[in-house]
Amino acid sequence: MTYTEVASEAGVCEPMGKAGEYYWDPLELSTNITRERFRWYRQAEIKHGRVGMMACLGLIVQHSTRFNFSYPYTDSEVNLQNYSIPSGVGALEYAPASYLFGCLVLAAGIYELRASDEGRAAGDFGDPLNLNSEWQYGEKIMWRNFELNHGRLAMLGAIGSIFAEYATGLDAYDQWGAAAAAWKRTFALTEPTAAVGPLSTFFN
Repeated sequence: MTYTEVASEAGVCEPMGKAGEYYWDPLELSTNITRERFRWYRQAEIKHGRVGMMACLGLIVQHSTRFNFSYPYTDSEVNLQNYSIPSGVGALEYAPASYLFGCLVLAAGIYELRASDEGRAAGDFGDPLNLNSEWQYGEKIMWRNFELNHGRLAMLGAIGSIFAEYATGLDAYDQWGAAAAAWKRTFALTEPTAAVGPLSTFFN
């Protein structure tokens, strides 16, 4: 693919690029790239972006919401709310949350092996709600840009939440509650005058 062809692909958005003109690629991974290699990159980006969006949602929702599972034909019930399972990534170290996560990964892997976007745009596994037929070309590009950009943000958000939890012990929800104090400390450490400037009143 030529430089112009890559710049015309979905996901090239301002301020990091302009459709048909230029795009941000500091490592030059798209320089003189084949169409097959670009498709492989785009498939990976979409896949990881979708996982990142689900991860961000899960890391926030699990703070206050747990599920109960009843065994069929018995009176037994697994009440995750009653288990001493922490929120956040730390939940993966405790049963039965770790078992359920393993089942989720297994189910996703089986689906990925069975599904295919061959002959369609990267990441297009069908349209069961028949929404695609109602969109014009410009709308399709717009929604593809939405998905790519939200996925990119979600990948950073999920990684940031995981590392922040490791550093602070707070899950993704509690991290937002401590954000004001953290920003205030950061400004005080990096620029002492910022702690007593106009921004200080915002964080108090």
